[in-house]
Amino acid sequence: MRQAKIPAFDFILKMLKDKNKKSTNFEKITINPLSKKDFSSLLVIEEKIYPKLLVQGKAILQDIESGRGLEYSFVAFVGKKNIGYLVAVEEKSKEGGQIVYLEDIAVLPEAQGHGVAWEMLKKLIRKLQAKAKRDNEPILWEMHLREASRNLFEKHKKELEEIGVEGIKEIILPRYYKNGEDASYRLYKVFKRL
Repeated sequence: MRQAKIPAFDFILKMLKDKNKKSTNFEKITINPLSKKDFSSLLVIEEKIYPKLLVQGKAILQDIESGRGLEYSFVAFVGKKNIGYLVAVEEKSKEGGQIVYLEDIAVLPEAQGHGVAWEMLKKLIRKLQAKAKRDNEPILWEMHLREASRNLFEKHKKELEEIGVEGIKEIILPRYYKNGEDASYRLYKVFKRL
């Protein structure tokens, strides 16, 4: 069942009331591989986070199923509550090789700032490093990032380099998203761990 949208003023009042409630303990976050049973909560989180124009809905589920997304995607929980997800799919590159595309990374507003997105990214990177080791070659990893995700990658730029993730291309794409927002297209190489 969908929740009704709360007007901005009512939302602020609700946040002030909620501030007095017991806060969630984000030290007990668990990150699991995405499974089909998580699909409905993924859609709920997507609708809570994104402007209506950017909600992909069932299209993201189709991408997961057609692009080996269950292999590269994760969900984050606090207790039994799903607080975020990361969706990545394997695709053919323009050159004909394999590439892993970070389709989406989203964390509920109340869980942002607690390292949830970074922990999911590290899980994905470990998967990509294992694939690089199996394939005996670096894995290409591409994405289009909105501002919050760009900030996440910038914050952890040094750590990414230290764990074997090399940025090889970055381009700003003006008005890439349906709402007119720019995207940062990024391409990385992920090397196997030594």
